[in-house]
Amino acid sequence: MRIPSDDTLFELLVDYVCDKECQSYEMVLSMARYPELVRTRRMINAVLSGTFNWSQSRIARQWQQDHTSVGHGLRTMTDTEANVSGELGVEFLEVLRAAQDGVVRDGVDEPS
Repeated sequence: MRIPSDDTLFELLVDYVCDKECQSYEMVLSMARYPELVRTRRMINAVLSGTFNWSQSRIARQWQQDHTSVGHGLRTMTDTEANVSGELGVEFLEVLRAAQDGVVRDGVDEPS
């Protein structure tokens, strides 16, 4: 499976997690400090860190933050948030894989 570029992966993941958590994409990116938005950002960071092995600095660049803010968020996650993040990471990988399989299958199976 091919992993999209950093910006594309970040946008796709934020959109996916926002849909799953019933949050507004724009509000999550706005950096407002409402608890439910902070929770969503922490889970996005956990997926990037745990599933895609991104460093705190790499994640921070996407949010235009300092890496210490990302580290603090990851350290202060609850067990429930960590479990949900793990599940979201697995689900998101399946979505990526299915999207890429569909593209390959369409290009190979169907005559032009």
